[in-house]
Order: sequence, then structure tokens, then C-alpha cells
Amino acid sequence: MHFCTLLAATALTGFAAAAPAPEVPGGGCPIGTHFYTCFKNGFRGCCSIDPCDLPSCPSTQTPPTTTLIPSVVATSISSVPTTSSTGKPGECTPGQRVSLYNPTMHTIFREKPDVVVNTTNFFYVTQDEGGKNKRDQVMVFKNIPAGAKDCSLLWAAAPTGTNFGYFKTGLTQVFSVKLDGKKFDEIVPEVSYEKVKPITGERVGGADFTFWPQSTQETDHTVGDAACASEMAFTVDLVGGSPGQEGSVVIEQDERTGWYIEYAC
Repeated sequence: MHFCTLLAATALTGFAAAAPAPEVPGGGCPIGTHFYTCFKNGFRGCCSIDPCDLPSCPSTQTPPTTTLIPSVVATSISSVPTTSSTGKPGECTPGQRVSLYNPTMHTIFREKPDVVVNTTNFFYVTQDEGGKNKRDQVMVFKNIPAGAKDCSLLWAAAPTGTNFGYFKTGLTQVFSVKLDGKKFDEIVPEVSYEKVKPITGERVGGADFTFWPQSTQETDHTVGDAACASEMAFTVDLVGGSPGQEGSVVIEQDERTGWYIEYAC
């Protein structure tokens, strides 16, 4: 399977290029070309044909750059920067609502249940046709204050400045992880599918990232409610529009894009 994303011009503002693309209305790709991100050959740029099964684009408008997905063996970001809507994360002033972004992300593999990889700020789930070779993720939110209540899991979509892609389908499902008031790192010091599966709880909801690049406005999407705790963890996996449909989703998360927890004080 190759991963090739066709991105709308409204989602391209944040994509870096080795050289400037020709000037076109709206700052997107030239007429007759589309923007592709290919994980098979590392190409990222404007092309008149699908270049993902080729060495590169034969009529390159934007030279190839580094692949969007970091290596799972490379050192990745493990901090948990946060932001808030009306209050400060880690604090709980009565009457305020707080949004906690950028969870720590752990990758787990169903067909390699004992594999442990580094943490990252990227959200990346994938599966081959028939639900094979699934790559799922565990996300952990930390520093939630004792007074937090009415917790909900959401995801936010920024129309510009976002590294985002999907292949065929972006439909995912989310399950809670049972921490019982403990810290995630204490229960699962080395994160793998075989260690997380026994503590996976109920389904929280679903999130569909399909066609996000066509959005021209910043939007928020509620996944479901969850019990508040000092740390909250969830598993996410791709389900597809039909059972076992091949697909992938990748998002570089930041203070306004990706998964977040919202709570009241």
C-alpha cells in the first residue's frame, strides 16, 4: 500500500517547500496539477499526475522534501504543550472551561503486539485492506486538575497551516483506557498493543477526518464524554467507511489542531 494524499489549496499554507511554486490564485498548485504527499518515495509537492508509484513526479512543480511521517525509531517529541479557551491548563477556576491539546501519542501494532516505539506529536493510524497490518495509537492527556468536571474528547481542524493527509478513508473509532486514577506511565511503562489491550475500556465515539482539507473554516468536533481524571488515555484505530477498508490518516498536532480534552471548573 502506498500513502498518497490529494490536498485542497485551503490546506496548503503550512506546507514547506524547497523552492517556491509558481504564483497561482490562492497560493495553491498551478492549474492542471494537484498537491501530493507520497510516503513510498518521499515526494511532496504539486504534480500533474499521481507520482506515488514513481521515483518522483516527472513534471515536478515543487521539489521533493522530507516525508511527512517521522521514523518510528527516531527521537520524537514527548512533551505535552497545552492551551486553553478561557482558563489555564493545570488550573481550575470556577466558571471557566479549559481545552487541553497535544496529548502524548504512542503507536501500537496489532500484528506486532510486543513492539514498542518512541512517543510523538503526530497522529498516524493506518490499515491495509481487510483490516490487516493495523497501526493504532494511544493518546494520553496529563495535568488535568482535581476540580475538573464534564470532560469531553474532541478534535479540532484548522483550515491552514496544518500538515494533514488521509488515504481513501479517515473514519476512526476511540476507546477509553482504564487507568483507575493512576498515571499511565505507571501502569504501562513500555507501551505496546499487548500491554494496552487488557486495559482498553468502552467505546467513547468516532471521528471522521475524511475530506477535512476541503474545509475553509476552523471547526471543532465532539467525539464523546469521558470520566475526568488527572490523566486520561484513549486508543484510536481506523475502521473505514466499510469494514476493513484500506486507509490512513496523519495529522501533525499543535495548540489548535488535532485531539483535545475540554473540561469545566
